[in-house]
Amino acid sequence: MRASRVLPAIGAIAFSIYAVDSALNDAFAPVDYVLWARANPGVRMIPFDPGRAASVADANAGPHDRIGVDAAFASWLHPLFGRDLTRPVYFFPEGDGPVHIPDDLDWIVIDRSWHVSWEAAGFDDLSQARRFLNKGQPRPEDLRVRRAVVADKRFKVQYARIGWNQVVFRRIR
Repeated sequence: MRASRVLPAIGAIAFSIYAVDSALNDAFAPVDYVLWARANPGVRMIPFDPGRAASVADANAGPHDRIGVDAAFASWLHPLFGRDLTRPVYFFPEGDGPVHIPDDLDWIVIDRSWHVSWEAAGFDDLSQARRFLNKGQPRPEDLRVRRAVVADKRFKVQYARIGWNQVVFRRIR
């Protein structure tokens, strides 16, 4: 009978300790950011990596601008659609052939960083993260659309984080 009272109390204490630790040490939404966001309603910044191409495009594109995206596994897409989800988003298809760039795009976003972040040679488990994380190389398919847009004189680079394969292009008007 006594254990049936003590064990839930121990569980509640352990849960409380983990909850407080998680709130104070959350790397994805630190307490300082949460308090800042509370004081700045409508903020759309991602605190642990504000330099992702989708976030940069979101901060600069109009609410109805058309955005093309070359996305892959682990790309960030949600910011591309805008605060009110009013932006049309075109996804470049995979493939080896020529890249078709639609005439109505205002922006083109490249977010293909998975191989750079997680696929370095010799990176087998997270115990090696300090040595290998973000030390990989993009694959040819990760560069296909980027190279085509660089060659297209209708667009110019607005933002580039080349080592991470994060690029935002803006149509020249």
